[in-house]
Amino acid sequence: MSQCPDRLRAMPSAHAVPAGPPPGCRRLLRWLRCGWMLCALVMPAGAWEDDSGAVATSESSGVTASRPTSNPPASENSRDSRHCKNTPQPTDCDGSAEPADEDPQSAGRRPAVVPQDGSSAQDRLQPLPPRLVLRKDLGGQRVRASDQFTVSLLSGMQVIASATTSGTAGAVQDGNTGTWKLVAGTQYTLAEAMAPGSESTLAQYDTWVICKNRRPQGTNMKNITVLGEAFVLKRGDDIDCKIRNTPKPPQLTVRVRSMGRVGVFSFHGSSNADQMNLKDGYVIQTEAEGAWYSGRQVALRPAGVRVEIEQRTPPGWRIMEAQCTDANAAITGNPEGYFGGLVGDTLEIARIYLQPAADLRCSFTNVEHIPDVSGKVFLDVGGDLGVAHDGQQSVTEIGHSGVLLHLSDCNTRVFSQALTRSDGSFSLNAAEVADGQQVCVQQQLPGGYRGVSVDAGTTRAASQNADPILRFKYAAGVTYSGLLFGNAPVGSLSGGGTKTVTAGAGVLYVHIYTAGSSGNVSFEVERVDAGADPDWRQTAYLDALCDGVTTSDSRPSQGSVEVTAGQKLCVLVHVESPAHAVAGTTYRTRLRARETWATPTLGQDVRSANLETIDVSRVAPLGLTLRKAWRGVAQCPSDAATALADQTPFAMTGQITPGQRIEYRVTYSNQTDGPLHDITVLDAVPAYMVFEQAFCAALPARGIDSCTVAEQPAVGSARGVVRWAMTDANTAATGLQPQDVGSVGYCLRLQQ
Repeated sequence: MSQCPDRLRAMPSAHAVPAGPPPGCRRLLRWLRCGWMLCALVMPAGAWEDDSGAVATSESSGVTASRPTSNPPASENSRDSRHCKNTPQPTDCDGSAEPADEDPQSAGRRPAVVPQDGSSAQDRLQPLPPRLVLRKDLGGQRVRASDQFTVSLLSGMQVIASATTSGTAGAVQDGNTGTWKLVAGTQYTLAEAMAPGSESTLAQYDTWVICKNRRPQGTNMKNITVLGEAFVLKRGDDIDCKIRNTPKPPQLTVRVRSMGRVGVFSFHGSSNADQMNLKDGYVIQTEAEGAWYSGRQVALRPAGVRVEIEQRTPPGWRIMEAQCTDANAAITGNPEGYFGGLVGDTLEIARIYLQPAADLRCSFTNVEHIPDVSGKVFLDVGGDLGVAHDGQQSVTEIGHSGVLLHLSDCNTRVFSQALTRSDGSFSLNAAEVADGQQVCVQQQLPGGYRGVSVDAGTTRAASQNADPILRFKYAAGVTYSGLLFGNAPVGSLSGGGTKTVTAGAGVLYVHIYTAGSSGNVSFEVERVDAGADPDWRQTAYLDALCDGVTTSDSRPSQGSVEVTAGQKLCVLVHVESPAHAVAGTTYRTRLRARETWATPTLGQDVRSANLETIDVSRVAPLGLTLRKAWRGVAQCPSDAATALADQTPFAMTGQITPGQRIEYRVTYSNQTDGPLHDITVLDAVPAYMVFEQAFCAALPARGIDSCTVAEQPAVGSARGVVRWAMTDANTAATGLQPQDVGSVGYCLRLQQ
């Protein structure tokens, strides 16, 4: 081949031919051949420049080369590396990294540059400084909607470039640093941190670094896969790096220990723990009694979904305890202690514990088990979260402790018996029961309780919720569990009794009803003896204050009242005798409380029960009789004349409002055949009232000379005794004469 010219000009385009051969070339063809060979041999892929500022680029349709037509003015302070002279690295003039302004699409293309000063192409051409762009990528959703990320490019401790994301869910915005020119031969690292305001930590995300070099012959970046891993670039490198995060799935490891002997235990997980499926062989074998053995760790995808772990308990074993902890509780916010609930042989883990990055360690303790029949006795009384008598234990229905249960042959032989524990659970030993034998499980009800429901559990007894005795055929080696016996306290109605009443007066009987189960109750009062005087009257009131006094809060009982288990209601029965009632006559009344429930009680289609009590009113014998009545007044009477002038009628019962004043009038009379002497009348301030004034009202027509208020409480007192004393007249008819009548009174005010 002929000698190539020393100075070559860049071809204007890949297909352009110069107007004539340059100096020193004998043939145009030889020049063209040599020029193309020189470019093909000398110019590697990538962006290049020469020391005079010529920058070579290439297009897909061919090769072009360009150079500035003149040097920039001396005053121009350009940071472009093409304008920096005599610098060891082709970066900005001060030798530091700077944002790149070249078109990144030019990287990796082959340029053609022809030197003109006699130097070789290898000496005159050199690659551009390395460039890098760092971007943020999410491979899924954020752990929390507030999570944002800051990605950084560092040189040592110095942050070269950084970007902070915005956006929600799986969208990423603003997470791009742009393209930066770096310094060849300098060590760099990539870093990431959660931006301020994020609720999660970076530990709750899996992180990958993905870098590629657009220049095939450049630095291999495929090995840079983790944050903090250092890399050094060389000239011509064009790097694109992504930091990708995805929420870490919760991890689960099952641990097992066996007490008494060693064993083999298999487990089955719910759908998001499908790696635990038995077909994958999640089996743990214990090799020493009492020691812990762990299975493999499995991922629970997605996070935030409830998980169930079922132990396929082999015969001869039972689960004594099962619970979970989170080894990453400090990161996830899960409790530091134990969680998870065991239902039968299944450990249930609520979704709130399935946080991203959770490291759950769920432990099962198994004990050697003698075949038994187990279950629970509970108070099936309903409540806020339960239904009374439905045979299903709610979280508000507690266990019934201390109840005796028997496992028998349904005849005279008792195989075993046990008392329920504090939580109502029981276990009956079935070691002596023969295979195929008919057996019965029955409880011995404590006094004051009744059985209201039954659930047969795994026995599949046909008598479920129809008979207080569970009957089933026993299979040898099978463990029967889940039996439920629902009990409820029997409701009660107390109070009342026998009282004496004056003819024409009334008497109050105080009763207390206590609900055994949640439901409804209604009250009614009726005469017991059909032949009794029809002029007697009886009324039942609900006493809201339970103070034994009829007030504005007391109302006649009408319709049913909703009650909860253990709730108490006070009921007043007012009995009024006729004025012509004969001394010594008795009158009986019956108060009935009718309880109703939404669910029928055990063994019968009955949804109600009746509670009853009898009150006996006896007419007082002849003697001094007292009758007390009241009326509302605007002002307390100032004296007897004022009180007697008021024609407002008195009543035995009625309603008053807080702050209202009332006047009590006590009438005394002699029902004997002779005079009564030295008469004293006593009364007390009723509950919820305050005393204001006492006075003597009317004197009998004869025999009594005067009346004085001998004792009374201070005005405004809420308690105390009022005593009136009568002075006999010093006449022939002295003392209270037969059938004569007098009266006294006092004024009170109902408390606010």
